[in-house]
Amino acid sequence: MVKKLLVLFVAVLLTVCSAGCGEEDVSDLLTGGTPDYSVEEALGDIESATVISVMTSTVTALTVNSAEIPEFSSPGEIVATCQDAILNYMLTSDYARFSSNTKLLSDITEKYPDMTVTAAIGARDYESELYKLFGYSGSVRHATTKRFTYLQKSQAYSPAAPINATRVVLDIQSAVETEHTYQMSFFALLDDEMSPLYKAVFIKKDDGMYLQSLTHGKGEKINVDLDKTIS
Repeated sequence: MVKKLLVLFVAVLLTVCSAGCGEEDVSDLLTGGTPDYSVEEALGDIESATVISVMTSTVTALTVNSAEIPEFSSPGEIVATCQDAILNYMLTSDYARFSSNTKLLSDITEKYPDMTVTAAIGARDYESELYKLFGYSGSVRHATTKRFTYLQKSQAYSPAAPINATRVVLDIQSAVETEHTYQMSFFALLDDEMSPLYKAVFIKKDDGMYLQSLTHGKGEKINVDLDKTIS
C-alpha cells in the first residue's frame, strides 16, 4: 500500500510540474536540495580577483590555524563540525562590529554581572553567517564550544579563548566557472604543513555565491602562477 501511494505521489508531482517546472525543478523537489552541479562542464577560468577572494575567504573560515579542512557534501554536515572556526572567523574578520554592539554587550552585563565581555556574537548573526557562507537555513543547535561560551540568557557567543586570525594560505591549482557554479581546486598551506588537494564547489546566487561542498580531489602538487596563491 505504501509503495503504491509513493508511486502515485511521484506521478502527481511530475504531472503538476510538467506545466511550469523544468527538469532541474523536479529534481530539486524529489531530492529535497540543490542538484549536484559539481560535474558541470567548465565555461572558462575565473578572471575576477573579487570572486576568487570570496571563495578563498569562505574556505579559510573553516579552519583555525590548520591546513586540514573538514570535507562535506552538504551544508548541514559542516554546521556543527566547524562552529568554533566560523565564530573565530567572524570575530577576527569583523571585530569592530562585535565589540561595539552596545545593546548586546549591555544586555550581557545586566544578565551576567560576574562576567567581563568586550565582544560578543549574537545567535542570529551566527545563523545569518551560516546562510551567507553555505546557504544554510535549517535549525541550529546553539551551545558552548571549545573557544566560545554560549550565553543562553542573551543568546550570544563570547570568546572563551584568544581569537586567532587564520594563517592558512591556499595554493590554487584551478579556478573555473560553470553555468551554475564557481569551482576551485587547491592545496592549503600552513608553515611546513600541506593538505591533500581539495575541490570546492560554490553555487552562484543573484547576490553572490555559497559553498555547497568541499571534497578531496585527485592530483599532486604542481607549480602555479603567484597571482593565484591567495591568503
